[in-house]
Amino acid sequence: MSVFLALISALTWGFQGFLLKFATTKTNTVTTMTVSYIVGVLGVVPLVWSKLPQIATLDLRFALLTLIAVGANTLAAFGYYRAIEVGNVAIVVPIVSCSGAVTLILSLFSGESLSIWQVLVILIIILGIIFSSRQPTQHQGKRTGVFYALLATLGYGLGLWIIGSQLRSYLDGDILSWLLMTMQLFLVGGFQLFKKIPFPLKGLGIVSLAGLVGVVGYVVLTIALGNQQNGLVAVIGSLYGLVSVVLARLFLHEKLSSLQWIGVWLALVGVVLIAVVQ
Repeated sequence: MSVFLALISALTWGFQGFLLKFATTKTNTVTTMTVSYIVGVLGVVPLVWSKLPQIATLDLRFALLTLIAVGANTLAAFGYYRAIEVGNVAIVVPIVSCSGAVTLILSLFSGESLSIWQVLVILIIILGIIFSSRQPTQHQGKRTGVFYALLATLGYGLGLWIIGSQLRSYLDGDILSWLLMTMQLFLVGGFQLFKKIPFPLKGLGIVSLAGLVGVVGYVVLTIALGNQQNGLVAVIGSLYGLVSVVLARLFLHEKLSSLQWIGVWLALVGVVLIAVVQ
Protein backbone atom coordinates (compact mmCIF):
# COMPACT_ATOMS: atom_id res chain seq x y z
CA MET A 1 0.00 0.00 0.00
CA SER A 2 2.84 2.42 0.81
CA VAL A 3 4.38 1.94 -2.65
CA PHE A 4 0.97 2.53 -4.27
CA LEU A 5 0.50 5.76 -2.29
CA ALA A 6 4.01 6.87 -3.21
CA LEU A 7 3.15 6.35 -6.90
CA ILE A 8 0.02 8.50 -6.50
CA SER A 9 2.18 11.17 -4.88
CA ALA A 10 4.64 10.99 -7.79
CA LEU A 11 1.84 11.50 -10.33
CA THR A 12 0.32 14.47 -8.49
CA TRP A 13 3.63 16.19 -7.74
CA GLY A 14 4.71 15.61 -11.33
CA PHE A 15 1.58 17.35 -12.55
CA GLN A 16 2.16 20.15 -10.02
CA GLY A 17 5.66 20.75 -11.41
CA PHE A 18 4.08 21.24 -14.82
CA LEU A 19 1.41 23.61 -13.45
CA LEU A 20 3.96 25.63 -11.47
CA LYS A 21 5.66 26.71 -14.67
CA PHE A 22 2.47 28.60 -15.54
CA ALA A 23 1.77 29.71 -11.97
CA THR A 24 5.19 31.25 -11.30
CA THR A 25 5.05 33.29 -14.52
CA LYS A 26 1.92 35.06 -13.27
CA THR A 27 3.09 35.92 -9.75
CA ASN A 28 6.17 35.72 -7.53
CA THR A 29 7.63 32.66 -5.82
CA VAL A 30 6.66 33.65 -2.26
CA THR A 31 3.04 34.35 -3.22
CA THR A 32 2.84 30.99 -4.99
CA MET A 33 4.06 29.30 -1.81
CA THR A 34 1.63 31.25 0.39
CA VAL A 35 -1.36 30.39 -1.80
CA SER A 36 -0.33 26.72 -1.90
CA TYR A 37 -0.18 26.54 1.89
CA ILE A 38 -3.50 28.35 2.30
CA VAL A 39 -5.14 25.85 -0.06
CA GLY A 40 -3.53 22.98 1.83
CA VAL A 41 -4.48 24.14 5.31
CA LEU A 42 -8.07 24.93 4.40
CA GLY A 43 -8.49 21.83 2.26
CA VAL A 44 -7.21 19.33 4.82
CA VAL A 45 -8.64 20.80 8.03
CA PRO A 46 -12.11 19.18 7.59
CA LEU A 47 -10.41 15.78 7.42
CA VAL A 48 -8.37 16.25 10.60
CA TRP A 49 -10.67 18.41 12.75
CA SER A 50 -11.39 15.62 15.21
CA LYS A 51 -7.66 14.87 15.61
CA LEU A 52 -6.54 18.42 16.43
CA PRO A 53 -6.55 17.83 20.24
CA GLN A 54 -3.74 15.30 19.73
CA ILE A 55 -1.34 18.15 19.01
CA ALA A 56 -1.61 19.43 22.61
CA THR A 57 -0.27 16.12 23.97
CA LEU A 58 3.02 16.17 22.05
CA ASP A 59 6.39 16.55 23.78
CA LEU A 60 9.38 18.87 23.36
CA ARG A 61 11.31 16.40 21.20
CA PHE A 62 8.46 16.36 18.68
CA ALA A 63 8.35 20.16 18.70
CA LEU A 64 12.08 20.50 17.98
CA LEU A 65 12.04 17.90 15.20
CA THR A 66 8.97 19.56 13.70
CA LEU A 67 10.73 22.93 13.60
CA ILE A 68 13.67 21.36 11.76
CA ALA A 69 11.34 19.63 9.29
CA VAL A 70 9.38 22.85 8.70
CA GLY A 71 12.59 24.80 8.09
CA ALA A 72 13.92 22.16 5.68
CA ASN A 73 10.61 21.86 3.81
CA THR A 74 10.17 25.63 3.54
CA LEU A 75 13.65 26.19 2.13
CA ALA A 76 13.09 23.25 -0.22
CA ALA A 77 9.75 24.60 -1.42
CA PHE A 78 11.28 28.03 -2.06
CA GLY A 79 14.13 26.44 -3.99
CA TYR A 80 11.73 24.26 -5.99
CA TYR A 81 9.31 27.03 -6.93
CA ARG A 82 12.11 29.44 -7.71
CA ALA A 83 13.97 26.88 -9.83
CA ILE A 84 10.85 26.27 -11.92
CA GLU A 85 10.27 30.02 -12.26
CA VAL A 86 13.71 30.77 -13.68
CA GLY A 87 14.65 27.43 -15.27
CA ASN A 88 13.38 24.68 -17.54
CA VAL A 89 10.97 22.17 -16.03
CA ALA A 90 12.72 19.30 -17.82
CA ILE A 91 16.02 20.26 -16.14
CA VAL A 92 15.20 21.36 -12.60
CA VAL A 93 12.36 19.01 -11.62
CA PRO A 94 14.35 15.79 -12.18
CA ILE A 95 17.16 17.26 -10.09
CA VAL A 96 14.77 18.02 -7.24
CA SER A 97 13.29 14.54 -7.54
CA CYS A 98 16.68 13.14 -6.49
CA SER A 99 15.68 14.14 -2.94
CA GLY A 100 14.46 10.55 -2.57
CA ALA A 101 18.06 9.40 -2.82
CA VAL A 102 19.00 11.78 0.03
CA THR A 103 16.19 10.34 2.16
CA LEU A 104 17.29 6.80 1.30
CA ILE A 105 20.89 7.47 2.36
CA LEU A 106 19.76 8.99 5.67
CA SER A 107 17.38 6.06 6.22
CA LEU A 108 20.13 3.50 5.67
CA PHE A 109 22.43 5.34 8.08
CA SER A 110 19.65 5.35 10.68
CA GLY A 111 19.23 1.58 10.54
CA GLU A 112 16.71 0.85 7.80
CA SER A 113 17.39 -2.47 6.07
CA LEU A 114 16.66 -3.49 2.48
CA SER A 115 17.19 -6.71 0.58
CA ILE A 116 19.88 -6.85 -2.08
CA TRP A 117 17.20 -7.00 -4.78
CA GLN A 118 15.44 -3.92 -3.44
CA VAL A 119 18.77 -2.06 -3.41
CA LEU A 120 19.39 -3.02 -7.04
CA VAL A 121 15.92 -1.86 -8.09
CA ILE A 122 16.35 1.42 -6.23
CA LEU A 123 19.66 1.97 -8.01
CA ILE A 124 17.90 1.41 -11.35
CA ILE A 125 15.28 4.04 -10.43
CA ILE A 126 17.88 6.54 -9.21
CA LEU A 127 19.90 5.97 -12.39
CA GLY A 128 16.76 6.65 -14.41
CA ILE A 129 16.15 9.88 -12.51
CA ILE A 130 19.76 11.00 -13.06
CA PHE A 131 19.63 10.21 -16.77
CA SER A 132 16.32 12.04 -17.14
CA SER A 133 17.90 15.21 -15.74
CA ARG A 134 20.60 15.29 -18.40
CA GLN A 135 20.19 17.70 -21.31
CA PRO A 136 21.77 17.60 -24.78
CA THR A 137 25.08 19.44 -25.17
CA GLN A 138 23.48 22.39 -26.92
CA HIS A 139 21.29 23.03 -23.86
CA GLN A 140 24.07 22.93 -21.26
CA GLY A 141 24.09 26.72 -21.05
CA LYS A 142 20.43 26.81 -20.08
CA ARG A 143 20.83 25.36 -16.60
CA THR A 144 19.42 28.42 -14.86
CA GLY A 145 17.85 27.42 -11.58
CA VAL A 146 20.12 24.46 -10.83
CA PHE A 147 21.35 26.01 -7.56
CA TYR A 148 17.77 26.40 -6.33
CA ALA A 149 16.99 22.86 -7.49
CA LEU A 150 19.92 21.47 -5.48
CA LEU A 151 18.76 23.44 -2.43
CA ALA A 152 15.33 21.87 -2.83
CA THR A 153 16.84 18.40 -3.23
CA LEU A 154 18.71 18.57 0.08
CA GLY A 155 15.81 20.22 1.92
CA TYR A 156 13.16 17.77 0.78
CA GLY A 157 15.47 14.82 1.40
CA LEU A 158 16.10 15.87 5.01
CA GLY A 159 12.47 16.85 5.60
CA LEU A 160 11.08 13.54 4.34
CA TRP A 161 13.56 11.59 6.44
CA ILE A 162 12.53 13.44 9.61
CA ILE A 163 8.85 12.94 8.80
CA GLY A 164 9.18 9.23 8.07
CA SER A 165 11.68 8.13 10.69
CA GLN A 166 10.77 10.47 13.54
CA LEU A 167 7.48 12.38 13.34
CA ARG A 168 5.18 9.68 11.93
CA SER A 169 5.52 7.71 15.16
CA TYR A 170 3.70 10.58 16.92
CA LEU A 171 0.85 11.41 14.53
CA ASP A 172 -1.07 10.00 11.58
CA GLY A 173 -0.02 11.24 8.16
CA ASP A 174 -3.05 13.47 7.56
CA ILE A 175 -2.86 15.46 10.80
CA LEU A 176 0.95 15.63 10.59
CA SER A 177 0.90 17.03 7.04
CA TRP A 178 -1.73 19.59 8.09
CA LEU A 179 0.37 20.70 11.06
CA LEU A 180 3.49 21.08 8.93
CA MET A 181 1.62 23.05 6.25
CA THR A 182 0.09 25.33 8.88
CA MET A 183 3.48 26.14 10.36
CA GLN A 184 4.94 26.70 6.89
CA LEU A 185 2.02 29.02 6.07
CA PHE A 186 2.74 31.17 9.14
CA LEU A 187 6.45 31.23 8.27
CA VAL A 188 6.06 32.12 4.57
CA GLY A 189 2.99 34.33 5.02
CA GLY A 190 4.71 36.21 7.84
CA PHE A 191 7.77 36.72 5.66
CA GLN A 192 5.59 38.05 2.85
CA LEU A 193 3.90 40.54 5.17
CA PHE A 194 7.17 41.59 6.82
CA LYS A 195 8.91 42.18 3.49
CA LYS A 196 5.74 43.72 2.01
CA ILE A 197 5.95 41.40 -0.98
CA PRO A 198 2.99 42.12 -3.28
CA PHE A 199 0.16 39.60 -3.42
CA PRO A 200 -1.16 39.92 -7.00
CA LEU A 201 -4.49 38.27 -7.77
CA LYS A 202 -3.55 37.70 -11.41
CA GLY A 203 -3.33 34.00 -12.14
CA LEU A 204 -4.81 33.08 -8.75
CA GLY A 205 -6.76 30.21 -10.32
CA ILE A 206 -3.75 28.37 -11.75
CA VAL A 207 -1.72 29.07 -8.61
CA SER A 208 -4.49 27.63 -6.43
CA LEU A 209 -4.81 24.57 -8.67
CA ALA A 210 -1.07 23.96 -8.49
CA GLY A 211 -1.27 24.30 -4.72
CA LEU A 212 -4.18 21.86 -4.48
CA VAL A 213 -2.44 19.23 -6.60
CA GLY A 214 0.73 19.62 -4.55
CA VAL A 215 -1.20 19.25 -1.29
CA VAL A 216 -2.71 15.95 -2.43
CA GLY A 217 0.76 14.62 -3.23
CA TYR A 218 2.21 15.89 0.07
CA VAL A 219 -0.54 14.40 2.24
CA VAL A 220 -0.49 11.06 0.43
CA LEU A 221 3.31 10.78 0.70
CA THR A 222 3.23 11.71 4.39
CA ILE A 223 0.70 8.93 4.97
CA ALA A 224 2.90 6.50 3.02
CA LEU A 225 5.92 7.32 5.19
CA GLY A 226 6.33 6.05 8.73
CA ASN A 227 6.88 2.34 8.01
CA GLN A 228 10.07 0.30 7.84
CA GLN A 229 10.76 1.26 4.23
CA ASN A 230 10.86 5.06 4.27
CA GLY A 231 13.81 5.21 1.90
CA LEU A 232 12.03 3.01 -0.63
CA VAL A 233 8.84 5.08 -0.40
CA ALA A 234 10.81 8.32 -0.84
CA VAL A 235 12.54 6.99 -3.95
CA ILE A 236 9.23 5.90 -5.51
CA GLY A 237 7.73 9.29 -4.68
CA SER A 238 10.70 10.89 -6.43
CA LEU A 239 9.40 9.65 -9.77
CA TYR A 240 7.42 12.89 -10.03
CA GLY A 241 10.44 14.31 -11.86
CA LEU A 242 9.86 11.94 -14.74
CA VAL A 243 6.18 12.86 -14.90
CA SER A 244 7.09 16.55 -15.14
CA VAL A 245 9.71 15.85 -17.82
CA VAL A 246 7.20 14.01 -20.02
CA LEU A 247 4.55 16.71 -19.55
CA ALA A 248 7.12 19.41 -20.34
CA ARG A 249 8.01 17.54 -23.52
CA LEU A 250 4.39 17.09 -24.59
CA PHE A 251 2.95 20.50 -23.70
CA LEU A 252 5.84 22.94 -23.21
CA HIS A 253 7.83 21.53 -26.14
CA GLU A 254 10.97 21.18 -24.04
CA LYS A 255 13.11 18.67 -25.93
CA LEU A 256 14.28 15.39 -24.40
CA SER A 257 17.56 13.79 -25.38
CA SER A 258 17.96 10.07 -26.06
CA LEU A 259 19.62 9.73 -22.65
CA GLN A 260 16.61 11.32 -20.97
CA TRP A 261 14.26 8.86 -22.68
CA ILE A 262 16.49 6.01 -21.49
CA GLY A 263 16.17 7.44 -17.98
CA VAL A 264 12.38 7.52 -18.23
CA TRP A 265 12.22 3.88 -19.29
CA LEU A 266 14.73 2.75 -16.66
CA ALA A 267 12.62 4.36 -13.95
CA LEU A 268 9.44 2.76 -15.29
CA VAL A 269 11.12 -0.65 -15.32
CA GLY A 270 12.21 -0.01 -11.74
CA VAL A 271 8.65 0.75 -10.68
CA VAL A 272 7.43 -2.52 -12.21
CA LEU A 273 10.19 -4.45 -10.46
CA ILE A 274 9.39 -2.81 -7.11
CA ALA A 275 5.94 -4.38 -7.29
CA VAL A 276 7.40 -7.90 -7.48
CA VAL A 277 10.66 -7.66 -5.53
CA GLN A 278 10.48 -8.04 -1.76
